[in-house]
Amino acid sequence: MMNTRMIHACLLAAALTATSGAAEAGCNAFPKVSWWGQLTHGKVIRYVRDVYRGDWGRHIRHYEEVRAKLVQIRDESGTVVIKGTDVKLSDAAIDDYIAKVDERIDVTRCLARFYAQPLSLGGKS
Repeated sequence: MMNTRMIHACLLAAALTATSGAAEAGCNAFPKVSWWGQLTHGKVIRYVRDVYRGDWGRHIRHYEEVRAKLVQIRDESGTVVIKGTDVKLSDAAIDDYIAKVDERIDVTRCLARFYAQPLSLGGKS
């Protein structure tokens, strides 16, 4: 029981160090998009770890595909409907969303550069 608590404490400390370390490494905050919720470095780090088993490239490719689809819809003068919301985007609103997706990809790449490396004590290489 004591060993389990110690392991959990160490994992939490490592996650907190990595999250703050990514910010210290110069990663910007994620852009604010209402349907993305409160997107933080820590949430994305955990998501990539849990869903993509640490495969940052796969996660980044997903958003590159989203971006390509948005560009295609915009170029065809279409409307983007955000799944799970009543939000519909067209024209300049699609361009704004593409810019936000670009920012998200950039921040995620920054996190990947930092977090895909083995953690050292203190969270810095």
